Amino acid sequence: MNSANIGYIWANLKRALGEVQAELEDLKDAPEFPDLCQGLLRANHGMNFLSFVQILSNVATNRKAGISYLPEYIFGPGHIQFDLSVLRSLCRSMKSDPSVTLLLQHETSGPSCAFREAFDNLVSNVIQT
Repeated sequence: MNSANIGYIWANLKRALGEVQAELEDLKDAPEFPDLCQGLLRANHGMNFLSFVQILSNVATNRKAGISYLPEYIFGPGHIQFDLSVLRSLCRSMKSDPSVTLLLQHETSGPSCAFREAFDNLVSNVIQT
């Protein structure tokens, strides 16, 4: 995952969530519907919104520290600033996305709560810097 394909990954994840929600349509009024969808999304797609946000947080932390996944590669300041600007833009977009809003507003102590905490940490790490 990098700044060149992060928007594509987010779009695919949202598309996959739409497919999961369609499959679970008969449960949409259940209080645990958002968490059920995220669990199935992770099982079918390999990640859910929480794991995506955790990866973004890791990328943001590493970029701010100038850490590369390739030991022989050193990020220049322009590269770091570009990656962080892409992350900022994506976070702003995610904040207004109905699927994210639903998870942020969902009252639970389960996966939605973990997502809310991870997303809040990402936003404070990326947007408020």
